[in-house]
Amino acid sequence: MEIANAKILWNEHGPIRVVSQDAKETAADMALMNSYGACNAEWNETDDNGRMLLLLRLFVQITISYGVSPDEVHKAFLSIDEYNNMFSYMN
Repeated sequence: MEIANAKILWNEHGPIRVVSQDAKETAADMALMNSYGACNAEWNETDDNGRMLLLLRLFVQITISYGVSPDEVHKAFLSIDEYNNMFSYMN
């Protein structure tokens, strides 16, 4: 999905999910207590480069402050096209 439409949902120590801002919320989504991304003004007021910086900052915040495994965050973020493209050389 495009970064502009990505909403990141997570709980302390996991799990983490990335969903489309336009998607209907599921019970699994509502069980996740934290959110960031397309549901925030800061995200919507910047361009894709700014969103990438916000996403990388969020990666650090979720792993350090919330104790979610970096591997789990990385796997979830791979569903975001712009994030995934950063690692395309590895495929």
